[in-house]
Amino acid sequence: MKTPVSRDPDDDKFIAVALAANCRIIISGDNDLLSITGYKDIEIINPNEFWKKYLK
Repeated sequence: MKTPVSRDPDDDKFIAVALAANCRIIISGDNDLLSITGYKDIEIINPNEFWKKYLK
């Protein structure tokens, strides 16, 4: 990725992989990733939110 997406540029690899794999959700506890909202229709949520939204 040419332009950093995350506050922590080391986390951009997770965004790049999600884009390459056409993932719609990233589940993470990383605060830098969680601060990203609405990037290319990828939802980034913590495990608890995922549980409540998709599994409960």
